[in-house]
Amino acid sequence: MDHANFPSTLEHLQANPAAQSVYSGEGRLNRAENYGIEVVAIFGGLVPIPEEGLRMNGYFTGPAVGDVNGVISGATSCMSRRMGPVK
Repeated sequence: MDHANFPSTLEHLQANPAAQSVYSGEGRLNRAENYGIEVVAIFGGLVPIPEEGLRMNGYFTGPAVGDVNGVISGATSCMSRRMGPVK
């Protein structure tokens, strides 16, 4: 880890000749958890994003290949403020 330039960005790592990829993974969304919103309606432009914004959690799994082989899995959160219509 390059602590002098933390946090790292993808561009920063790609420009570093000492950086080495250990594995690549392809996570696929298995399940989405929303909090009081209709995601399909919002992203379909049928209803606006609520004034308080929206929050969703996404859960993923997928293969990892390289120096490390196996399965990656995890969760990620998406938070969005209302700044206009979804396009």
